[in-house]
Amino acid sequence: MIFSYERISPLYTIFVPIESTPYLSGREVYFGEFIISFALLDLPKIQKEISSLKDNNENLKAMLKENCELYSLGMLLYEDLTTISSNYDLSIYQSYNYRREQYTGIQEAIKSYLIQGIMPNDSNFYSLITQNGVPKIEANFCRPDEFGFGEEGICINYSIHDVASMIAFDLMNVLDYGIQIKQCANCSRFFIPDKRSDEIYCNRIYRNGKTCKELGYSLKIAGDPFKAAFTKARKTQHARIRYNKHIKDYKEKHYEPWLQAATQARDEYKSANNIEGFKNWIEEHKNAF
Repeated sequence: MIFSYERISPLYTIFVPIESTPYLSGREVYFGEFIISFALLDLPKIQKEISSLKDNNENLKAMLKENCELYSLGMLLYEDLTTISSNYDLSIYQSYNYRREQYTGIQEAIKSYLIQGIMPNDSNFYSLITQNGVPKIEANFCRPDEFGFGEEGICINYSIHDVASMIAFDLMNVLDYGIQIKQCANCSRFFIPDKRSDEIYCNRIYRNGKTCKELGYSLKIAGDPFKAAFTKARKTQHARIRYNKHIKDYKEKHYEPWLQAATQARDEYKSANNIEGFKNWIEEHKNAF
């Protein structure tokens, strides 16, 4: 896989062959997307599907693309496995078995880092980016117009042919650029916050065409009857502000005292795990402030 990147923006330009032509097209991939996509791979499923491919490379390519959230990771996995197959005269299934322990080790190390902030002490992840002391990441100078962009000047292209090196390279850029990778509070998949650093839900489609971010809060309160009851009552009380505009300082004199008392009641009844008691409190105090 060949790619280039500039330090002014956190993304790679991946050069992908255009089928049936001698040309390449550039695809933008943000720093961290290789890490996230690899961490989410279902490796046992991939191994099972490879066992039924009967060494058909086109089927392998299609299967890997389908199982990878990131298209470019599927392409790199394909290149990694077919290179091993060609160099060592192995079947695709044997090639995967050759890499299986390595892939599993990388995934476990990455997940540990993303969730706990540390790499396992016994991880050999970093040693995988060199082989016999020779770096497996190559860089060379070229002109942008070699890829049909028509720009002047010189750029640096990087060439990586195995998954371990790309994951390590991506991790280096994530750390260097200070990119935060979080775990979605709804679907548990990893994601990069796109607007605020305190985001807890990703933008993946989760249910009925809606994303985790769109559904996150409603799903969260659905699993918490105290929060659901509190939210319903709060909306009712807040709506009264609009209907009582003729009453001076209604919000300060009525809504805010209710909100403070209801919040305290919710916490107390939740500690006692008494949802019926909290619902009774809401009913008894709906006109008390």
